[in-house]
Amino acid sequence: MLETFCGELRRANPGSTVFVETDIDEDGVSRFRRLYMCLEPIKRGPYGGQLLLAVGMDGDNKMFPLALSVVGVENYDNWSWSLGLLVQDLQISDSSTWCIMTDKQKGIVQAVKDKLPQAEHRCCVQHLYTNFKQMHRGLALKDRLWSCARASYMTQFKAEIEMMKQESKDAYTWLDEKDPNTWSRAHFKTGLDCDILRMEKNREAMSKHEDLLCPAIFDILEKAKKEQCMCICYYAGTMKYQICCHFGDQFVIDLGSKTCTCRKWQLREIPYGHAVAAFNRRRDKPEKNVAPFYWKSTYMKSYEPVLNPINGPNLWAPETLVCEL
Repeated sequence: MLETFCGELRRANPGSTVFVETDIDEDGVSRFRRLYMCLEPIKRGPYGGQLLLAVGMDGDNKMFPLALSVVGVENYDNWSWSLGLLVQDLQISDSSTWCIMTDKQKGIVQAVKDKLPQAEHRCCVQHLYTNFKQMHRGLALKDRLWSCARASYMTQFKAEIEMMKQESKDAYTWLDEKDPNTWSRAHFKTGLDCDILRMEKNREAMSKHEDLLCPAIFDILEKAKKEQCMCICYYAGTMKYQICCHFGDQFVIDLGSKTCTCRKWQLREIPYGHAVAAFNRRRDKPEKNVAPFYWKSTYMKSYEPVLNPINGPNLWAPETLVCEL
């Protein structure tokens, strides 16, 4: 039944990668080992065992499904196998432009190093906090950890981590052992800009949206417009501005290179409060300076390919798609 289901998926969506691997046991019986699925339209734009799921982020900050695998256990071998197939399907030749975010457990760290050696491998801070709170509880420590993670430039990170140390030396020591390049914004590289029915709903809903930007990005920019009220902007020349904020904080905006010394603009490629203040000073619109990735037109291209529906089991053609090892 599973083999013919895979065959139907391949028939309905030509070019899809869908197959099952099995092992032969000592009695000569074929046993399920793992399954991989990456449908052709997604390349362009409950079983027992473990589900390995790869998702991306679309222009509206929503999850976009890429591929899934069903395996017996979450380990290096299965993650390496799944990531290797994903790299082939997405035709990734230069992994330096990719950012991978995982929970960093059970073999995935080494698998990412092997299959995507140049990618920036970040860890989910929520998973980090889940492990952190097992030994270091309390709202104050929770807030300190998230402040360290959200700090966007180095001096801010150092100040936050020092406050963590003052709050609890044990918590500081625990966090200090974790590579900040994987969980702190201040250490991230810049320039790396998330079912069938769901995809169709997303496509239909966005087609009714009339703004240049996707709704979630529009909301982020509207928040930035409110934040800019707390900034005093001085023009320095050659499209550079000095931004003075509360508590004496001061930053430099360069509209020519689209950068801010707080690094928030570079990390997301969405103008934040400092940049919006400079655009207002210039009587320019911040909307047109948001990266094209977040435009409605780009979003619609992501959801343009259609996942074709499939027939029920009554119409599935018998087909052997099993790879026996």
